[in-house]
Amino acid sequence: MKHRPRALWFIVGGGLVLVAIVVFVVGLVLTIRSSTDTDATFRTSGPIGFDSEPGTERMLFVRSGAAEPSCTVRDGTGAERPLDHPAATTTVTTGGTEWTGFATFDSGDGNLTIRCTTVTRIRVGDPLGAGFVVRLLVTILAPMGLGLLGMAVLVVTAVLWFTRPPRAVAASAQR
Repeated sequence: MKHRPRALWFIVGGGLVLVAIVVFVVGLVLTIRSSTDTDATFRTSGPIGFDSEPGTERMLFVRSGAAEPSCTVRDGTGAERPLDHPAATTTVTTGGTEWTGFATFDSGDGNLTIRCTTVTRIRVGDPLGAGFVVRLLVTILAPMGLGLLGMAVLVVTAVLWFTRPPRAVAASAQR
């Protein structure tokens, strides 16, 4: 006759559910924080220099409702970084200001200078593209998998716990 599982299995199942909750909260905070990372915010009254992470895609944002300026971006070598206009509208709110993305570019060596034809406020930051969607999906699906595994362990353990005799009874029944 088989006996009850050890009580440790309740701790394992509960631990997996707890880890899932922690992974979800931490993942969500990190994903949202990375989506609102700002390399620089400035008024374009002339050429402005700033640093960004080298070799990453960055996005230029203007305050929502403001006219889209014409800008050029150069890296530290003097090479112009081509600006691509996104097919979809991207909006981000940071510090109480809503920004709309109007161009993306590769940051090159990361030592950047921007010059715009119109005087306006510009934000440079992480574009909310496919990378953000992947991070968000992992943030949701990984904890969901851990939580479901934890719940399965708890349910199976509970069913076996209540349908099988305790270990002492199982050991005496075998004699």
